[in-house]
Amino acid sequence: MKHAPLVLFFLLALGPLGQSQETQSNFSEIDAFADEMYITSSGLLEKMKGHIVITLKYEEKDKEPMRIKGDAATLAWDNDTKLIAKIIIDKDVVVSALGGEITADKLEWDMQKGIITLSGNVEGPFGEKSRMMCETLIIDLKTGAQKILKGGVVDVPVPNSQEIAP
Repeated sequence: MKHAPLVLFFLLALGPLGQSQETQSNFSEIDAFADEMYITSSGLLEKMKGHIVITLKYEEKDKEPMRIKGDAATLAWDNDTKLIAKIIIDKDVVVSALGGEITADKLEWDMQKGIITLSGNVEGPFGEKSRMMCETLIIDLKTGAQKILKGGVVDVPVPNSQEIAP
């Protein structure tokens, strides 16, 4: 069975709000909204709670923005560079990009290592006619490698011509 690569998404460029950090990103702008946002005394966003929506806009204006939604987020900052080191988003995570949507219970993004881990009831598109369902999906943004743990890929049934009513 031949599978197209999993349609996945992100290289986030977050720095102190309004700044971008050095990544392989092609995002030009980020917006972040939540019911509650907690800022440290040094001006760094530390936590977000309730109806979180992070929108990443591509440099290419014709591309639809990527959206990451969840219920709670924690950001860890590198003390030396003042860039985001890790982002954790909990509860009802939805990543919308490239015409697809991936859902999970939790997203953990180690920005220094370039590793994204989606865990808990992960589901999303795999190629054009299949779906990936697993407990954990690990994506290495540097190499493009992806690892599915405790799950797999299922084909979406396509009705044959006799099942289609005229």
